[in-house]
Amino acid sequence: MVLRRNNRKYLFWGGGVLLIVLITVGIIVLVKKNNNTDMGYNERDETEVIIEDETEEKNETTSDPLPKKEEVKQYDGDNPNATDELTGVISYMSVSGDNLIVRVNIDQYLSNGNCRLSLSRGEDVIYEEPVAIEASVSTSTCAGFSVPVSKLLDGKLVIKVVLESGEKRGIIIGETTI
Repeated sequence: MVLRRNNRKYLFWGGGVLLIVLITVGIIVLVKKNNNTDMGYNERDETEVIIEDETEEKNETTSDPLPKKEEVKQYDGDNPNATDELTGVISYMSVSGDNLIVRVNIDQYLSNGNCRLSLSRGEDVIYEEPVAIEASVSTSTCAGFSVPVSKLLDGKLVIKVVLESGEKRGIIIGETTI
């Protein structure tokens, strides 16, 4: 009689553990299924993607022309490299420590040439400095100007940068106050 009671006890606990495991597995399966559906993923979507990919491969192997892709234009307007005049902008101008720092971006791609900075007050040229043009990916820049403030007088200055490369030339003008 003691033996039968122990067997029932093990059978009861074993069945209980098995029931808990089955319920846990069922909950996990339902939660995963709901998460995949919430993300917009289900087996039908995957099948459609595979069908679309196979269709694209068939189009590539047939002689049917594929639809033309739209060309992305980098600029709104004319190509700046096709113009006869060099253009650009003074992109940075600030006093840092004892120097006036001037940076110039050029709209055209240039592999060589030079930039000449002139600082003036009225008709008097106070400072001049030439630097080389440096090419970037699709534009160019002046190598950079670092003007000692001790060579400048306080007040309003006109900044003139003359760009030259081959037969092309351009002038950029700006102002600053020291």
